[in-house]
Formats: sequence, C-alpha cells, structure tokens
Amino acid sequence: VILFSLLLSIIKNNFLFKFILNKLCIFFNTDKNLIEGFLLGLVEMTNGCYLISTSSIDISKKLISISFLLAFSGFSIISQVYSFTYKHGINIKRYIKIKFIQGLIASITCIVLYRIPIFSMYLDAFTDKNTYLILSNNLLFIFILFFLIIPLIIYYIKSLNKI
Repeated sequence: VILFSLLLSIIKNNFLFKFILNKLCIFFNTDKNLIEGFLLGLVEMTNGCYLISTSSIDISKKLISISFLLAFSGFSIISQVYSFTYKHGINIKRYIKIKFIQGLIASITCIVLYRIPIFSMYLDAFTDKNTYLILSNNLLFIFILFFLIIPLIIYYIKSLNKI
C-alpha cells in the first residue's frame, strides 16, 4: 500500500504525466480532474475515486467512472490479491482482463440504471420537503429488482445441487 501511495505521488508530480493528461483532456474534451482521477484510480482505487468524487463534473460521469474503478479495483489491490494467489497457479494476465471486463460491465450497468427514471432524484424547490425518489412505474421496479436477484437465485440452486 505504501509503495503504491509513493508511486502515485511520483506520477502526480511527473512532467510526462501532466503532459499526457493535458493531451487526453483535449482529445476527450473532458475535465482534467476526471481523467486524472481515473488514471490514478487504475493504479490505486481509493485516491482515484476520491479525486473524481471531489471534482465538479457531472454526477453521471462521476458514477460511471467510479463504478469502473470499484469493479476493476486498481493495480494496488490486484497485486495484493496476486501475492496470495500466485502459489495456486492463477494467471495474473487473465485475472486483470477479467477485472477490466468486470469494470466495463459495472460502468454499463451504471449507465443503464442511471437512465431509468425510477432511480431519478429531484428536489422540490417550493416546499420544505426533502429529496424524493420517483417510483412512478412499479412494474419496472419489480423487473429491475428481479434482475438483480437472479444471480442469488442461481447461486442458491447450484449450491442445492452440490448437496
């Protein structure tokens, strides 16, 4: 952990990193804090997520990029996992590819769920009430709930078959 924190400090203060960061900001036409947080989050998830969460970018971009980083977990955590699993013959390259795919799936899931109006939040400016959760379409809510529970049901059925 200390090694990766030191590595992040070196990367942050590196001229080459700042140069590449500026070029990526121009190329993707996006906020510097988002790209910096994402790149540093690939190395160490916690600092990257913190940088993204404290930036002033759109909430949807924050959610999507943080979802990826949480699922990918960063090379710091991947190296910690490898330090325990190397003796069991787990291929680290394959593990990193699977973690990357898991990050993409998490981001896509976040995009889909963010666009569903059932999860939209709004603030009523003319009353003294707090933020409300729109539950306008109960059928959609039940479908999403069922979709999220399916993996648990499959796991339970598989565990019953092993007995």
